[in-house]
Amino acid sequence: MTKFYDTVAETKYDGLIVAANPSPQVFSVTIPKAAADATLKRGTILEKSDGDDGTVAYAILADDVEVSKAAAVNAIAYRSGHFARNIVKNTDGSAVTAEQEDALRKYNILLSDAIPVE
Repeated sequence: MTKFYDTVAETKYDGLIVAANPSPQVFSVTIPKAAADATLKRGTILEKSDGDDGTVAYAILADDVEVSKAAAVNAIAYRSGHFARNIVKNTDGSAVTAEQEDALRKYNILLSDAIPVE
């Protein structure tokens, strides 16, 4: 049999996105220089300054990204969507806090409990 197509890429469902409403919308973000070289994983909560010497959660990282202490990097993040609470994490790997969840809701990012995907 003749093969009429080539596989370009394959995607494995990781369970990050729970539902299609609100729709997951992506945008470009700049992640500032880090204290040390590291990898931020897909599903990491991104925070920005709140203007009062604190930070506020505002987006969810869409793909793994290598951060560097040498320079800022560009990445893709979700500005809205419905995500699995058990997969969304902070940069240190800790779970989302109630304050972060409230802040994310203001950006049309919802979190729900979901069964992990094996």
